Amino acid sequence: MLKNYSGHNLKYHPSKKPTIAVFDFTDCEGCELVILNWREKLVDFLEDFEIVNWRLVQEEERQVRFDIALIEGTPVTEEEQEMLKSLRKNTEILVALGSCAHLGGIQGMIDERNRKKITKKIYGSRYQSRATEVGPLSAYVEVDFVIPGCPADIKIVEEVIGNLLAKNDPQSKNYSVCFECKMKENNCLLKRNLPCLGPITAGGCGAICPTNGLECFGCYGKLAGTNWKAMKKNLESRCGREEAERHQRIFLKYTQVKRRLIEN
Repeated sequence: MLKNYSGHNLKYHPSKKPTIAVFDFTDCEGCELVILNWREKLVDFLEDFEIVNWRLVQEEERQVRFDIALIEGTPVTEEEQEMLKSLRKNTEILVALGSCAHLGGIQGMIDERNRKKITKKIYGSRYQSRATEVGPLSAYVEVDFVIPGCPADIKIVEEVIGNLLAKNDPQSKNYSVCFECKMKENNCLLKRNLPCLGPITAGGCGAICPTNGLECFGCYGKLAGTNWKAMKKNLESRCGREEAERHQRIFLKYTQVKRRLIEN
């Protein structure tokens, strides 16, 4: 997991359980299903915190202020963006859950210049889309912590929530996917002249894609301090400029884009 900001002073009320809420914007809800599949451990965690808002498990919202909010998905409409900003104001710790919230997701892959054209082709000329320019949560509000992955890994969910409940800042992984590939003695895809973003992608996934013969597309986000320009040049030399751009656009489209905080 990636820690974006440090120095939090977590002030849970000593006589009450900390409150946790789960929200979703435009997404497939896969990360929430990962948490639901936690089963027995989720029941155990309920002894330590109180879930006060979660559409998938509750009929109605019970609260408007939260100690911790896990937010899945990408805010693609003005209504979702306004809701996100409201949640930021009413949440002590805001956590981006999964690659859509963290990096913009699949819906963020489309070049904004072609969005209207693609929408018309898929839905027809009579369809009126409410989607604006798509970006990750951090394009609109400050995000305190990130649980990466597509979908999120339940082990990292457990680690992050456990640390937050213990009033500790979750620690980031300071190594790339390449380190995990070496630990598993995988045959390096780059050495086989195949495209792979492992050298610049944050570890924590266990190199699951390269281990199963697939290239790394960067779903855990860019590792701080790595050389993006060199990686881009390396990919272009292997598969051409167009394919290299497609490879990077799946999850890392917003990596080089300056954060565009939408002011209230």
